[in-house]
Amino acid sequence: MHEMKEVTPQQFHDRFLSHKDKVYYLRLQGWEVAVLHGLISLVADHPGIKALHGPTHQAIDHVRSWCTSKFSLWGFTPEEVEYLDKMREVKTGESPAKGNL
Repeated sequence: MHEMKEVTPQQFHDRFLSHKDKVYYLRLQGWEVAVLHGLISLVADHPGIKALHGPTHQAIDHVRSWCTSKFSLWGFTPEEVEYLDKMREVKTGESPAKGNL
């Protein structure tokens, strides 16, 4: 069995540093775009994530914008994408922003 080894913040930083400016691509099927959009919304709503600043929110905004652009290509309006976010909140038991969907 593989023994778990700790990765310290410094080790992560040292390994990450040489890759931080590289561009990576991810290929997703349509249904995966919808799942990614929902997951990033859940992540963004997490209190610990809300408390963070800078790069975390830049990455979240980038993914949300990318997903929204795909939804737009599929014929969804920005209002419909916002509605989908609110519908997710109701399904997960969180209180929706206005309480009436």
